[in-house]
Formats: sequence, C-alpha cells, structure tokens
Amino acid sequence: MPTTPVIRSAAAADAPAVTALLHDLGYPVEPDRVAATVRQLLDDPGAVVVVAVDDEHGVVGLLSLSCRPVLRLQGMAGTIEELAVRPAARGRGVGDRLLQYAKGLASARGGSASRWPWRDGAR
Repeated sequence: MPTTPVIRSAAAADAPAVTALLHDLGYPVEPDRVAATVRQLLDDPGAVVVVAVDDEHGVVGLLSLSCRPVLRLQGMAGTIEELAVRPAARGRGVGDRLLQYAKGLASARGGSASRWPWRDGAR
C-alpha cells in the first residue's frame, strides 16, 4: 500500500525530480536550466517551492507558488505557477494535498491562492 506523501520545502537536490515532473507534463526541459531556476526560486522570498515525497517513490509531486501584493485586493495574492504529480501517484490525492498546502501558505502570508494553472491530469 502506498504511503501518504509528506509535503516539504524543495531543496536544490530535488532538481532532477522537478525536471522529471515537468517532462511528465510535456514541457521541454533542460536539466541544468531547471536546476538553476530551482536555486533562483529557493532564494526568492516571494516564491515557495514544495514537493510531495513518499517513502517508496521519492518526489511524487511539486507545487510552486508566487506571492505578491495586488492593489485590487489591497493585500497579498498567491499564484500557483506549477502543480505537477507523477503519473503513478495520480488519483491518490497528492494534487489536492498540494493545493490545500498552497492555500495555507497564501493565507499565512496574508492573502489567498488566486490562480490555478495546470494541464489535464496534473491533480
């Protein structure tokens, strides 16, 4: 029986798994550029990158969130930039858990997660 994935902050060492997740969604990826971008995001105080990890398969999901002030809201808004779940982990609620985590992060920063871009099957 698959374990329930743990959601944790991404690390630079997760770049190969992030590359695989983006590839699974059909995006053209260059591993070195993905690794560099992961490092940039980790250093950006307005960005959050988390991964869902299970004991059996390692990283099975990814969510990146950008937070910024928005005038019309008179406060902060969070935008989900990427949401990806490995095909083998789909249907286990990983995407929903990542979404709930994003909502909590946005709320903790004084806003709400307001945009949900994803390709079919990502949840």
